[in-house]
Amino acid sequence: MAVSKVRKLELVAHAECREEIVTALRSLGAVHISDIRELFPESENQLPSYLQGSLSHIKEKLAQLLYCILFVERFAPKPPFLEKLAKSKPVFTVQEFEECLATIDIGKLYEECSRLEKNLEENRSQIEKKETLISDVSHWLQLPWPLEMIRDTQTTCVTLGICDGRAFNLMTEEMAEVSPLYHIEVTGRSRTSVSMVLIYSKSVEDLLAPVLRKYAWRPVRFAELNGTPAQIVATLREEIKELHEHTQHICERVMREFVPALDKLMLLHDHYSQECHTLEVQRHFLFTTRVFLISGWIVADHEEALRKRLGEVTQVFELRCYDPAPGENVPVFLENNRAIAPFTLITDLYGRPQYTEFDPTPLFAPFFGLFFGICLGDAGYGAILAIACFIALKKLNIYGGPRKLLEILVWGGIGSFVFGLLSGGVFCMKTEQLPAIFKSMMLFEATGDVLLFLYIAFGLGLIQILFGIGIKMALNVRKGHVIDAILDQALWILFLISLAPLCYKYLFGGAVGEAIVSHAVRAAKILAVALVLTQGRKTRPLVFSPLRGLLKLYGVMNYFGDVLSYARLMALGLATAFLGMTINDIAQLILGIPYGIGYALAALILVFGHAFNLAINCLGAFVHSLRLQYLEFFSKFFTGGGMMFQPFAEERMYTIVQSSPAKPLMESHR
Repeated sequence: MAVSKVRKLELVAHAECREEIVTALRSLGAVHISDIRELFPESENQLPSYLQGSLSHIKEKLAQLLYCILFVERFAPKPPFLEKLAKSKPVFTVQEFEECLATIDIGKLYEECSRLEKNLEENRSQIEKKETLISDVSHWLQLPWPLEMIRDTQTTCVTLGICDGRAFNLMTEEMAEVSPLYHIEVTGRSRTSVSMVLIYSKSVEDLLAPVLRKYAWRPVRFAELNGTPAQIVATLREEIKELHEHTQHICERVMREFVPALDKLMLLHDHYSQECHTLEVQRHFLFTTRVFLISGWIVADHEEALRKRLGEVTQVFELRCYDPAPGENVPVFLENNRAIAPFTLITDLYGRPQYTEFDPTPLFAPFFGLFFGICLGDAGYGAILAIACFIALKKLNIYGGPRKLLEILVWGGIGSFVFGLLSGGVFCMKTEQLPAIFKSMMLFEATGDVLLFLYIAFGLGLIQILFGIGIKMALNVRKGHVIDAILDQALWILFLISLAPLCYKYLFGGAVGEAIVSHAVRAAKILAVALVLTQGRKTRPLVFSPLRGLLKLYGVMNYFGDVLSYARLMALGLATAFLGMTINDIAQLILGIPYGIGYALAALILVFGHAFNLAINCLGAFVHSLRLQYLEFFSKFFTGGGMMFQPFAEERMYTIVQSSPAKPLMESHR
């Protein structure tokens, strides 16, 4: 349960064996391939021309496949969210995969999908255009004349038009004042507009034009339409119906012929994505005309497995593994047991440890689970959370980070269940309402013994802070800095321990024996002097070292503030309890409503109220427990910033291919 030992790797092999060796490395999944420019800065990060051509071809196929998948997915039935999560990846045999590879012509499929999508788009555009035309023509549905007859004569102007319905009467009155040589045939009227046929003598056109402009008269022309408006609308609706039928025919064909093959398209997408990644990785190789060189890293325990796998495919290779040089940037692989492994998610959110550091995951995982349990602080909530997350892990198709998060919440739920039983928190019931079996398990009452709860939080905080300083001391010993470990960490640990009973007595009014106080005062004075004399030992000139040591001693206030920060454990635990009690009291108040309404409303309040309380305080418990690890614990010993070990391995996003070769050595490296 630590940072695994990693060794530098250099592999030289004949170019004829390149494909077999790359396939072996990918199936093994144990080698972190680094850029060859780390060894040869003058080399160019480029593929040979024959591999570059293959990469371009594969990228083209991948782009075509992605287009086809996105097109077909539009027509696939959408399962409910939980059903989608529970659905496992489709599984194919090697024979089925090879059959798909041989029978599916991606180029033809792409052309057909493009043609069908173009037809659908054209149909959609035509439908929108015709519906707009129907809307325009519908203003003249009452017109009995064919539209082609609406045209000027030798002496008159005949035109269709629309004006503002609120100004129609004013416009006609003003037109009548200008000239009587016009006629208006109203064909449609609404609150905002009037559609009409306007006929007037060309001799008065100059007189009527200003009036028409004044009242926003808008002429309308249908140059290419023949027949009466009613006939035109009927024809357009028939054409729209035919377009809808054609669209439906295309959709049915896609659902019949393409949707059932969607999993196979996903299979090919995974295959070509993997091939593309395999070629991209080879940019980091060094190629000559006859050989190629790979530089990378491997976990020491996997070195023999690598030699064995390479020996199975070729004997024309040379593999050299050696320990990294001091100061070299080594990728970090964290290896933890099944219970601790999910907490690497929290470590990675902060940053991988450096290769020379301890893995903080097993060091903070118990604290995180305990602190989460204290913040949530209810046995009922903890049981629901743990059981719900456990069922989700078993039933739903969840991988990667989300799966790790659920596993962390299972441990957090267990922590809450245990702490809730010890502190009398069961669905936020008051102590007098608890069954006798729960009362017998109580060590203290969280909502009644608030000061005791606070002291417990402070005590846990002090323990974790001292533990963090102790880890830093162990790191210094590991590096051979024994003097630093004694003077910079051991002295501080003893000094903080000596201050603990004094703070408890004089700051919080706790009962501490006089003998303990006397010994603590004496020890604190001696250790304070020792810290003043030693903490500035690296200051130059030495005459200023006591002053530097005195300033360092003031750092005790930082430790005091760190311990106080753990009061949030008590605050969040009480917030959960009191909010839940309020929900219970509200439900109790409305039970008296007659005809069973009170019981129904109380049930709703209890279910939704406690669900909200669980959700909001679960979020708070996670965030604040995380904060305590990052700010109060990690700051004592952890630097971070290490490079993640990312082995070259098979990566399939959508499908699974059952095959006989051995599984990758690393399944949870991320």
